[in-house]
Amino acid sequence: MLEYCLDITANSYAHIYTPDSTALSFPFYLYEDGYFEANTNYYTKRSELQIYLLIYTLSGSGIAKVNGKVCNLNSGSAVLIDCRDLHEYWTTSSAPWCFHYLHLDGASMDIFSKLLLSDFNAYQICDKLRFMQQISEIHDIHNQTNLILNNIHSSNLISGILTALFESYYFEKDRSYVDSDAIGTACDYMEKNLDKKISIEKISSMVNLSKYYFIRLFQHKKGITPYLYVQLLRINRAKELLISTDRAIKDIAQAVGFSSTARFSKCFLDLTGTTPTQYRKNSYLYFKG
Repeated sequence: MLEYCLDITANSYAHIYTPDSTALSFPFYLYEDGYFEANTNYYTKRSELQIYLLIYTLSGSGIAKVNGKVCNLNSGSAVLIDCRDLHEYWTTSSAPWCFHYLHLDGASMDIFSKLLLSDFNAYQICDKLRFMQQISEIHDIHNQTNLILNNIHSSNLISGILTALFESYYFEKDRSYVDSDAIGTACDYMEKNLDKKISIEKISSMVNLSKYYFIRLFQHKKGITPYLYVQLLRINRAKELLISTDRAIKDIAQAVGFSSTARFSKCFLDLTGTTPTQYRKNSYLYFKG
């Protein structure tokens, strides 16, 4: 569906692109970019559009609504919308709502959308100067004549723009969490006790947090669960011992906290794609050959 009222000023503009096979092979690509000065009657309502929309507000204000959830689009804020969902946005200020927008997609969009769309919101951009510079360069792409360079350049710029939005997302999330220093304490404990049994219950109690809040906070700060973090620390330490010592695999497994050689070997294989013995052999050839 599509409903709209294109109540915009003469200063508004849009550039439309048709991604070719080369563009589609890049992590990100453009379908449209533009700048609107949207008057009071401006609105758009649609669904089932197989792309994403990013809106960055310069001045004035608007509102976006996705699947019934509403967020305010104020100066300096950006929002990402999955246009497959029912969504609408409109002007709420008496002065024109001035915003830049990108219609985009790409194989790497899943990485950003899973987090940015998990809690629909508009985020204040931390580095507005850099963000605007990247958007301005996006707007200038249509002036370039080399299509291959256009594809490369636009993909890199979109990556930078989404990364900036991602950074702002994390900045907002950090402000909503308390006891963030607890993660540093927990990580320090993990690193110093790899040879021992590491209990999430014990660590969360040590930093005075509930187990479930600690897990959520850890995953927010580190991007992975505490369990996986410990496993990666253990495997990294095992790699060091495999390269720098002649200790038996069984001894190394015990030294990094595994209860058996079999469990160690399986974890090593799962995380590295090779066995401890083969890793040692390959590393020996690399460093000594």
